[in-house]
Amino acid sequence: MAKKKDLSGSIKKVMFVYLVLLVGLISYIAYFQLIQVPKIAEMDSNSAVMAAQNEVIRGEIKDRDGNVLAKSTKSGDLTQKREYPYGEIYSHPIGYASGIYGNAGLEGAYSKELTTYENVSLKAFLKSFNLKKDFKERNESDKKVGNSIVTTLDTDLQKAAYAALGANRGAVVALDPKTGAVLASVSKPGFNPNNMKETYEIANNPNGNPKDAILVDRALNGQYPPGSTFKVVTLTSALENLPGVTERTFNDTGSINVGTKDLPNENGNAYGNISLRKALSVSSNVIFGGILGEELGNKKLRETAEKYGFNKDLYLGNLKAYSGSFPDRKTVDKGLIAYDAIGQGEVLSSPIEMAMVAATVANNGVRMEPYIVSKVVDKDGDTVKEFSSTKKDTVMSKEQAQIINEYMQGVAKDRINDSWGYFKGMNVAAKTGTAQVPDGNSHAWLIAFAPADDPKIAVATIVENGGSGSKVAAPVTARVMQAYFNK
Repeated sequence: MAKKKDLSGSIKKVMFVYLVLLVGLISYIAYFQLIQVPKIAEMDSNSAVMAAQNEVIRGEIKDRDGNVLAKSTKSGDLTQKREYPYGEIYSHPIGYASGIYGNAGLEGAYSKELTTYENVSLKAFLKSFNLKKDFKERNESDKKVGNSIVTTLDTDLQKAAYAALGANRGAVVALDPKTGAVLASVSKPGFNPNNMKETYEIANNPNGNPKDAILVDRALNGQYPPGSTFKVVTLTSALENLPGVTERTFNDTGSINVGTKDLPNENGNAYGNISLRKALSVSSNVIFGGILGEELGNKKLRETAEKYGFNKDLYLGNLKAYSGSFPDRKTVDKGLIAYDAIGQGEVLSSPIEMAMVAATVANNGVRMEPYIVSKVVDKDGDTVKEFSSTKKDTVMSKEQAQIINEYMQGVAKDRINDSWGYFKGMNVAAKTGTAQVPDGNSHAWLIAFAPADDPKIAVATIVENGGSGSKVAAPVTARVMQAYFNK
């Protein structure tokens, strides 16, 4: 008779496998319910959220003076139309809210606030939301109107910056150096937020110019070599780490050997024996790259750059932006370090980061956290939440900042009676930049603040492939400052 096979061991193994699967399933369901469901419930792409957002009339977005930059009106029983009175002028900072194309800019970053009414969150509203109820069946007095956000943006400055850039690709960012409030944020080319279908067709046109990238917010997210505007950062590092550097005389021969490379000044100009102040005014690559860059080295330059915000996350409240990047070089390469010190090589920066550099010098060495939304208000105008300036870092001493301020005033004064007549009467402090790029003309940069003795506005301007910062970016900056001081 055949021996009976013992199945108890196999049954136990099968039961164990089923038990593990059951525990895994229960764990996943718990995770999904507790973690994922709340996230999905608040995603703009969730159809229930979109329907609920249509039920809540989306709040307005306003500038600092109360001008409406974005508003909603009902356009159907279960839809609403978002309108942007200023069109392209504010297209990037305000962004767009679309059931088809999603949300971007402040519309995306503050979507929760804009779809919250009477301090009741959208998430709570979803629990009682009934799609079958028609707008027409609701009492108008019970209309659900989302909160509005008030920005720090100044429409006069925004218009001036937009007009001054003309047909160029580029960006302008203006800050209040004492508070970090964003006064203007312009990126060109812009787009028409009132017709996102057309905008996306233009953006995805295979026959269009890929450099236009109309949906990219160059002001907050563009990454460019900062060129000689970065010499302000190198100067800061020199004042901190090289005792007596302001008393030295430097010999500028027009070009200097850095490792295996030669680093020339623009047009090969040789300036002879000059002071550090004069070196900034003439934007000497020999002195800032070949001499100071080598003396400081990668570590000290990087530490100073990071005090200014490079290599760090940057948020304007809920709105994500990009600061800049400065390389961490593990090996000593004189050539690479020299080019880093003059804002070339692997150094990249956004316009808002360079505006922060100018603002930090203007604010006696204190870097303020930039912000673009000042408050959230309900439909009656009562403040729900308020935002204010925040000190981020002390980059340098007040005395060091005053030295850089004086040197930057020298940059402007040396040109004010020549090609910079448009800055007359502003007492401006500035630094030019002409950043070389692999293809096309150099990018034109300028960072500046005014009045130098009591700064009220700091501006960074970039004109892509514009050539000379002194000739191209400077007049754009001047028009923005004129708009500010003429208010």
